[in-house]
Amino acid sequence: LWWFNAGRQWGIDATLKMRDDSEISDSMRTLHYEGTAADLVGLVFNPARGCLRVQDEFYALAPAMDDFKMEELNDAILPLSHPQQIIQAEDLQFSQAVFGKENKQSWCYFYEKADLARQYGNWSVITDLYTKSQAAGQRPMHGTELAPFILAAVQQGDWQTAQELTRQATDMTPNMQPMLCSLWRSFPEEELPPAERISAQATVNEFLGCE
Repeated sequence: LWWFNAGRQWGIDATLKMRDDSEISDSMRTLHYEGTAADLVGLVFNPARGCLRVQDEFYALAPAMDDFKMEELNDAILPLSHPQQIIQAEDLQFSQAVFGKENKQSWCYFYEKADLARQYGNWSVITDLYTKSQAAGQRPMHGTELAPFILAAVQQGDWQTAQELTRQATDMTPNMQPMLCSLWRSFPEEELPPAERISAQATVNEFLGCE
């Protein structure tokens, strides 16, 4: 594993030119890394604005997490990110001397576990994580962090929760409308959708101004 700061080490122009077969390398003292862009997992992190976010197409329309005009760089990283490389396992052990003690009661713990579960379509796991986050008194810092929980509610037909979290995300963070409208269009297709779904979607479409 190797950490690259894309803005500092590559810059926007070089990142925009990258493809999966682009070679990347770096060295530090006696350590050396070689790989290709196909090995990358794109991350966005601004601790003043929210939790670490693993980039994938789900976040293509998400508002930026920073105030430093990095949207173009974040967009360039997104198609290069391969989050399927993240191991989904509970028995991995990490050195506390290096990583510190894991805090399993923080909002970011619940959100990042839920976002990993989203990749695998484990909707009930996401719902359970949200319930635990509320019991622990944890709240998001950025509206985007509610998106996995909204999607899980939608997928399970919990229209009331999906609407409430959508409003919360919109009130919390500006420019959530494109991502949330796209999310609400991601329903599984049904020939005869239930009246509750039709009503919820109409309410959200009007509230968000979705086209």
